[in-house]
Amino acid sequence: MIAENFTAFFADFGVDAAISGRPARGIFDANYVDQLGVEGLGPVFTVRENEPAAHGEHVTVDGLSWRITGIQPESGLKRLILEKA
Repeated sequence: MIAENFTAFFADFGVDAAISGRPARGIFDANYVDQLGVEGLGPVFTVRENEPAAHGEHVTVDGLSWRITGIQPESGLKRLILEKA
């Protein structure tokens, strides 16, 4: 297996944030979703797989606080599924 280097990816597209007060850099995305006729946001914070994060921890991005409700590993990365805290 070839290890991916995401340094340039996070340098270009990443934002500085905090996970339960710890500094973190990742990609924040809050796409529009429509599930069963209910509209809303599907906020996700993508970080390197070795970034410590757990269900229930808080992620702060641009002064807004989110709670981690899911963690999805993805080829050297992990997607933190968020909800408004």
